[in-house]
Amino acid sequence: MKIVHLLFTAFFILSPLSYAADGTDLPIQVRDQIETQTREMSAVGVPTDAARNMLTMMHQNRFRAEDIVQAQQVVMNCAKAGLPTEPVMSKAMEGMAKQAKGQSVVSAMEAVRSRHSYGYRMAKALSDDKKSTDTMARAIADSMAARMAVQDMDAIMAQLQIQTRQQTRNQAENLSLQTMQTVRTMARMGVHSADVSDTLCQALQNRYTWREMKQLRHQIAKQTHQASPQQIASQHAGAIGKGGNANNSGGDGSGSGAGGSGSGSGAGGSGSGSGAGGSGSGSGAGGGGSN
Repeated sequence: MKIVHLLFTAFFILSPLSYAADGTDLPIQVRDQIETQTREMSAVGVPTDAARNMLTMMHQNRFRAEDIVQAQQVVMNCAKAGLPTEPVMSKAMEGMAKQAKGQSVVSAMEAVRSRHSYGYRMAKALSDDKKSTDTMARAIADSMAARMAVQDMDAIMAQLQIQTRQQTRNQAENLSLQTMQTVRTMARMGVHSADVSDTLCQALQNRYTWREMKQLRHQIAKQTHQASPQQIASQHAGAIGKGGNANNSGGDGSGSGAGGSGSGSGAGGSGSGSGAGGSGSGSGAGGGGSN
């Protein structure tokens, strides 16, 4: 998805082939209007070249005047609020690449603005470091784009604030960042929003450190081809709910023993020590096995 996003951006911002890049194919009155709108956007902090290119493409794609003004306002609202303008402008370029109608493009831009507004509001409540805030906000916005629900994000946020209350600033920022990146990973895998929230809230209640949260994310990502997203989430949630940490909440595990005396443990709980036909082998779904 990120590669597609970059291709759209590069194609339509850096080297548009369908139209004259400088808008010379447009009537002089339209070019004058573009320059006026560009100056308005630049005055509030929107990069001049990016603003001009977006407006030019919209006119070349025959957007209605009111749709162009609305798109301009969405970008300017981002700049005025201190939000990054690149994501909403990239969304506009992506929509035009798909030949979407003007109002559909504006609606998509507004949805991106709203997600980033929410992401920055949450991130700033967790950190006052700009770099950490920017990274967290992007992860949150990406999670929302992957269908994380607001109420589930709020639940994770509330649990994070409880868990980080007694931590140092660095510990709190690291845990918050790793948690939000784990949310994004799970959401993009297709895990249901409520299941993402339940799994990570349990991990936080079990006092996961930022390193354990990072390890959990890597384990979940590795299991993508081993089971469905929902099965993976259920396995980890089950193990975490029983007090497991990142070291034993997932992975392949099996135990064996003569006559079924072995036992296996995994994210789904304890596997019995007897396999089919009494072969004496047991396995736990997704957990680290022990004999």
